[in-house]
Amino acid sequence: MDVPLKNLSETAAARKLVAARHAEETERRGPYQANRAFQALRAVYNHARKSFDGLPEMPPTALVRFNRETRYQVGDDVLPLIWEAHAKIDNPIVKSLSAVILLTGGRPVEVSQLRWQHVDLDRRTAFIEKTKNGSSFEYILSTPAVDYLRQARFDDEWVFPGVKQCRD
Repeated sequence: MDVPLKNLSETAAARKLVAARHAEETERRGPYQANRAFQALRAVYNHARKSFDGLPEMPPTALVRFNRETRYQVGDDVLPLIWEAHAKIDNPIVKSLSAVILLTGGRPVEVSQLRWQHVDLDRRTAFIEKTKNGSSFEYILSTPAVDYLRQARFDDEWVFPGVKQCRD
């Protein structure tokens, strides 16, 4: 769509075109990607509307029927399979990293960036300075997570050294 942002929301007909494009993108790229793209369009529009005068209040995505999304939850039947696969990991750093990710629910990129200065095994916490959304976060560590971290003393600075592809 090579149309100025203002024109996408000025009329009901324009909003119908946006909704039709969402349906096309759903067919072409899939429901999740279509939703993300049009959520981004809505966010850009809302930001522009707050920053500049003259944009209609109704966003261009007002008529879009977003695709239903289902969240996958790991059931009791899958968890043993995950731990069985985990037990087969040979690399001790990767094994510890994957265990801490599984036990904390942390984002892999954030957990891989942990430094020992931000881990307190006595208090059972791990501090992430900057998460994906830009804020800081402190994980409360379970006993098994602490046990894996105690085994992970591979380096004085990084908790999981050599996982640099996940770092900035």
